[in-house]
Amino acid sequence: MGVQGQDRKSERRLSRPIILCALEYEARVLRRSETIAREASIHTTGPGIDAVLDFLLELGDDDVGMVVFAGVAGALTPGLDAGDVRIARRVLSDDGEKWTATWPTGGAASRGLAMCDVLTTRRILRLPEERRRAHETTGAEMADNESAALAAWAARTNHRTWGVVRGVSDEVETVLPDGMDEWIARNGRLRPSRVAYDLLRQPRSIPTIRRLGRSSALAMKGVAATLERLLGAMEAAS
Repeated sequence: MGVQGQDRKSERRLSRPIILCALEYEARVLRRSETIAREASIHTTGPGIDAVLDFLLELGDDDVGMVVFAGVAGALTPGLDAGDVRIARRVLSDDGEKWTATWPTGGAASRGLAMCDVLTTRRILRLPEERRRAHETTGAEMADNESAALAAWAARTNHRTWGVVRGVSDEVETVLPDGMDEWIARNGRLRPSRVAYDLLRQPRSIPTIRRLGRSSALAMKGVAATLERLLGAMEAAS
């Protein structure tokens, strides 16, 4: 291969879309998709704003193309059911900052893809009243713990193309177990001993966790299908 051919190959590699997931489980689901695995590089950041910022700071910006955060989220309104998928129109932080997502371009709604505002909070919103209050205060329909980190990084580095795709794992009326903020390690993997300890303290939460497992699987199936559709359209257009 000549120098020009190598340069073109390098440009394709450097501009390859990057998909970030907070949890290793989420990344594992996406890697099962041939389309997503072929078209994008999939990484686990670990949960929370700080973990995502650390990952992005190491990543830099000189050789990075499109960056998308993907995974599960909590519903803030009754209109969202387990498994529903939304693309972020805007990302909001719990200290009042707002960023408009730049991907997908061309109007996701025109392609039949639903959009909403996504609120990023520093802690999991466990209780229905917390979720309803968050919606009333911000207008957001979904909540996660990471997307604002990507939005803030993109604004600070003038990164042009970024977006968020989330699926509902817990509905607005779900009461989540106490201690869930500590269930995921910094590497994005579940901490089984901590989960077992917390569930022994609150055994009534066990059916909720089983439902969350089913709804998370449904949500990630929808997220994967949405990403396949969008990445496939990008591939066809290139």
